[in-house]
Amino acid sequence: MPRITIDVAFGRGSEHPVMYVLKPEKTLRALHEDNLILKISDRVPHRLGGDGWRSDQLTGDINRGWLYHGVLKTYPKAAHSLARDSGRSMSSPSSGSSRGGFATPPQAELQVAVKWVRGMRAIESLRREARMYDSVLWPLQGSAVPNFYGLFVGMENDVEVGCLLLEWCPGNDPVAAGKPTADVLRMRAQAVQDLHKVGVHHGQLYERPDALCVSDGRHFLRAQDGTIRIVDFQRANMHQCRVSEVHDVDEYADYQGSPCNELAFAFGYSHNAYTKGLLKSIPWNTY
Repeated sequence: MPRITIDVAFGRGSEHPVMYVLKPEKTLRALHEDNLILKISDRVPHRLGGDGWRSDQLTGDINRGWLYHGVLKTYPKAAHSLARDSGRSMSSPSSGSSRGGFATPPQAELQVAVKWVRGMRAIESLRREARMYDSVLWPLQGSAVPNFYGLFVGMENDVEVGCLLLEWCPGNDPVAAGKPTADVLRMRAQAVQDLHKVGVHHGQLYERPDALCVSDGRHFLRAQDGTIRIVDFQRANMHQCRVSEVHDVDEYADYQGSPCNELAFAFGYSHNAYTKGLLKSIPWNTY
């Protein structure tokens, strides 16, 4: 893997910005050849959480995480090295030293979703999710799941920190979006079927079997082009799905007792709303 780094800049517009210098996770394939800088925007972040994260706080590990919006830029290595002597400094909490600004313009710029975490258990959760994007979910990136841009890790005051970078999906407030339309339910069902065809059971897509819930929208995001992306694979498992290979998304069958309730719910909601035009009859819970 190339010896690249990513500079994660928080509060870059302020007088006292904070910079973390991280390295790509060695167990994943190399996605970048140049050094990177990630500018975290001023948008209000969303809190992340995970199974067992808080238990490590008793031993000093602060397992907390936030979902940020950021802008990712790549810089040629030579320009990156030259920039360290350019005179514009940013403090780095991980090293206590200063890093210079960049003397040359970026080669590319990309809006990304940034899962930023601190603590051993939180990092392991990101590693598990990253391995899924890097393997079985690879062919679905940019269609049923977001594009994956890497996992980067480092240390700050003897605590692991890291960030997972994904395709940015704008305007995905499930409360503001309201009840999904018939078209959206059909797109969701197709994305779930694509997921199951590669052998992945998400495990958190539907809060209830008898009603649509606003919380379901946390895991179904709309991409820039309007299509659906399924996110959050910390609890996903490999799954041999017999239903996904037999039935089409527009077909309907009684899947009660099916070995795959997740896909059954997706197909059932889509069939009732899209094929039969019964969206109004599907209960909607705003919690």
